[in-house]
Amino acid sequence: MTETQKYTCTITSDCTCELYDEETDSTKLDEYGYPARPEYCYGDCYNEAVYDFTDNFLPMWLDYHKLDKDGKVLVFANGIGWNKVSVAGFVDVSDIHKVMQIDGDFRNVFTIEGGELYAIRYSHDEPVGSGKWNFQPAGICDRCGDGIPADVYEDENGICAECKDY
Repeated sequence: MTETQKYTCTITSDCTCELYDEETDSTKLDEYGYPARPEYCYGDCYNEAVYDFTDNFLPMWLDYHKLDKDGKVLVFANGIGWNKVSVAGFVDVSDIHKVMQIDGDFRNVFTIEGGELYAIRYSHDEPVGSGKWNFQPAGICDRCGDGIPADVYEDENGICAECKDY
């Protein structure tokens, strides 16, 4: 990964399965010219998208920041949902793709650009996209295990503010 390259990865609740035509060695098309979908989806397309995110896309960002898959990241976003709320908190690296999911149809588009990881969610309440979800490297407190912003983690020698006072 370089500073100038831009990478994207999409996870959606919609079926992305396509029917394959062995005679033409290509994807079957419907009457409108779009890839034909099967009548029933077993969820394999969703699982494949999550696999692509966790095993191919996310490791580029983790390697760039020298982060461990067992670590934490700081996530914050503004303008989320129909009421434009803000969110912030720490999540495990393994849960980055889950933090934006909702109980309904969604499409989460993750982007790595210039070492920055961010995402935008599209849903019924966010047809033109939510606010930008930002993910930043974080450390883990050596005493209590809570997340700490990476710059504070280095300044405070691996101890969060609450543990430092003890």
